[in-house]
Amino acid sequence: MGKGCHGSAVPTHYIVSGNTVTRVVDPSGLSADQYPVVADPALSVSGYEYVAVNVTTKTQQPNYNKLICGCRIGAANSTCTITGSYTASATVNASLGISAQQVASTLGISVTASVTGSMGCTSPKLSAGTSYKAYVMGTYRYFTLQKWKVSKNGGVTARKLDSTAYNQVAFSPINMIYCTK
Repeated sequence: MGKGCHGSAVPTHYIVSGNTVTRVVDPSGLSADQYPVVADPALSVSGYEYVAVNVTTKTQQPNYNKLICGCRIGAANSTCTITGSYTASATVNASLGISAQQVASTLGISVTASVTGSMGCTSPKLSAGTSYKAYVMGTYRYFTLQKWKVSKNGGVTARKLDSTAYNQVAFSPINMIYCTK
């Protein structure tokens, strides 16, 4: 609503065409003494912005949650060999109402990152019953995710921290394995 000279309400509406918003004032029913009409074009918009902060990166690290396979030593002072193929995909923590794809984009990584390879490794001589395992390696990103409420009112932008998710992790695999007991 706009306001007439004496503070009376004047009907208005908006027309959106492409990237243009036009405010239309309907002067029908106004008397001459209600002019001028003031229709403040200020527009208020609010939404959320997500920011990853305190990001640390560790490269060529084993992911102990991505076990490829393993073997167990049968007799004391013997070895075992692991061979095979594997496929590993990226994992990204998503919280605060944001998708894994949005978090990955914020971190500059791909949530669809995937590697496929073949591997083989032989254990050193170990005691009976010891397990030997192969894990996928990759790059970890540890971060804190912040959700900010962003309000724009008449050309002025205000940001207010809405919520924070600590201890977030993203893992992007590389075509390397790590074998260990």
